[in-house]
Amino acid sequence: MENIFKDWGVLRIIRLLMGIYIIVESVREHQILLGLLGGFFLYQAIMNTGCTMEACEVKPKHYTRNSNSETVDFEEIK
Repeated sequence: MENIFKDWGVLRIIRLLMGIYIIVESVREHQILLGLLGGFFLYQAIMNTGCTMEACEVKPKHYTRNSNSETVDFEEIK
Protein backbone atom coordinates (compact mmCIF):
# COMPACT_ATOMS: atom_id res chain seq x y z
CA MET A 1 0.00 0.00 0.00
CA GLU A 2 1.32 3.39 -1.00
CA ASN A 3 1.87 5.97 1.71
CA ILE A 4 -0.96 8.50 1.25
CA PHE A 5 0.79 11.19 3.32
CA LYS A 6 4.09 11.26 1.39
CA ASP A 7 3.35 14.57 -0.39
CA TRP A 8 1.94 16.27 2.70
CA GLY A 9 3.83 19.20 4.22
CA VAL A 10 3.80 20.45 7.77
CA LEU A 11 1.23 23.19 7.12
CA ARG A 12 -1.12 20.77 5.40
CA ILE A 13 -1.00 18.39 8.37
CA ILE A 14 -1.58 21.32 10.76
CA ARG A 15 -4.68 22.35 8.75
CA LEU A 16 -5.95 18.77 8.91
CA LEU A 17 -5.50 18.54 12.68
CA MET A 18 -7.01 21.99 13.23
CA GLY A 19 -10.02 21.09 11.10
CA ILE A 20 -10.65 17.89 13.01
CA TYR A 21 -10.23 19.61 16.38
CA ILE A 22 -12.51 22.52 15.45
CA ILE A 23 -15.24 20.19 14.16
CA VAL A 24 -15.11 18.07 17.33
CA GLU A 25 -15.38 21.19 19.49
CA SER A 26 -18.23 22.57 17.39
CA VAL A 27 -20.20 19.36 17.87
CA ARG A 28 -19.54 19.45 21.61
CA GLU A 29 -20.58 23.10 21.92
CA HIS A 30 -23.42 22.95 19.33
CA GLN A 31 -21.87 25.76 17.26
CA ILE A 32 -22.75 25.66 13.56
CA LEU A 33 -20.45 28.49 12.46
CA LEU A 34 -17.50 26.93 14.23
CA GLY A 35 -18.25 23.68 12.40
CA LEU A 36 -18.18 25.54 9.08
CA LEU A 37 -14.76 26.94 9.97
CA GLY A 38 -13.53 23.44 10.78
CA GLY A 39 -14.94 22.19 7.49
CA PHE A 40 -13.06 24.97 5.71
CA PHE A 41 -9.77 23.84 7.27
CA LEU A 42 -10.50 20.22 6.38
CA TYR A 43 -11.26 21.22 2.79
CA GLN A 44 -7.96 23.09 2.57
CA ALA A 45 -6.03 20.11 3.92
CA ILE A 46 -7.69 17.47 1.76
CA MET A 47 -7.65 19.47 -1.49
CA ASN A 48 -4.23 21.08 -0.78
CA THR A 49 -5.48 24.62 -1.27
CA GLY A 50 -4.88 27.80 0.64
CA CYS A 51 -2.63 30.80 0.35
CA THR A 52 0.10 30.19 2.87
CA MET A 53 3.44 31.38 1.57
CA GLU A 54 3.77 29.82 -1.90
CA ALA A 55 0.97 27.26 -1.63
CA CYS A 56 -1.78 29.19 -3.40
CA GLU A 57 -2.28 26.44 -5.92
CA VAL A 58 -1.55 22.78 -6.39
CA LYS A 59 1.67 22.50 -8.35
CA PRO A 60 2.23 19.68 -10.81
CA LYS A 61 4.77 17.08 -9.74
CA HIS A 62 6.85 17.38 -12.88
CA TYR A 63 6.88 20.41 -15.12
CA THR A 64 8.77 20.26 -18.40
CA ARG A 65 8.99 23.16 -20.75
CA ASN A 66 8.12 22.37 -24.34
CA SER A 67 11.25 23.10 -26.37
CA ASN A 68 9.42 22.63 -29.69
CA SER A 69 7.29 25.74 -29.26
CA GLU A 70 7.08 28.08 -32.22
CA THR A 71 8.08 31.71 -32.02
CA VAL A 72 5.38 34.24 -32.80
CA ASP A 73 6.13 37.23 -35.03
CA PHE A 74 4.20 40.42 -34.40
CA GLU A 75 3.59 43.23 -36.87
CA GLU A 76 2.81 46.77 -35.86
CA ILE A 77 -0.51 48.01 -37.23
CA LYS A 78 -0.76 51.73 -37.95
